[in-house]
Amino acid sequence: MNPVPDIDSIYFAKDDQVINNETQTQDGISVYLDSKEGDNNQYYRWEYEETWKFKVPSPKKFNYIKTADPEIPSLCRLLMLKNSAGRTANLGEILIRSISEGNQKKISKQPVIFIATGESDRLLLQYSILVKQYSVSKMNMISGII
Repeated sequence: MNPVPDIDSIYFAKDDQVINNETQTQDGISVYLDSKEGDNNQYYRWEYEETWKFKVPSPKKFNYIKTADPEIPSLCRLLMLKNSAGRTANLGEILIRSISEGNQKKISKQPVIFIATGESDRLLLQYSILVKQYSVSKMNMISGII
C-alpha cells in the first residue's frame, strides 16, 4: 500500500441533492475535502465522525430525591439548567474513490456528506467533523474487503 497523503482542507458549501427518483431537489449543506498530492495513489477510502451540539427542548429543572417515606418524595430545583446537549455519530457508509482517470494525483472537492436543511439538528448550534483518509490497494477495491 502506498503512503497516505495529508488532507489539505475540509470545507462546506450550500448545495442541493436530487431525491425521489430524480423528481425533486432538497436544499442543504455538502461537506467536501481536498487532498494533497500523493505519490502513486489511485484508490482512497474515507471515514468520518460527526459531533454536534443541539438545544434540548425541555431541560431538566428538578432532581428527584428518594426519602424514607415513599409517599413523600422530595424535589430539588436545579440551579444550573442544561439546555444544550451533544451527540457523536460514526459513518454508516464507506466512501471509496479511484483517481486512475488521467494524470490526476490529488483529490479535489470530494463529497463527504450531505446534510439536508430542516431535517437534522446538526447545524443548529455547533458542528464538527473528523475525516480520516486511507490509501487502499487495487485488490481491496476489487474484493470489497476494507
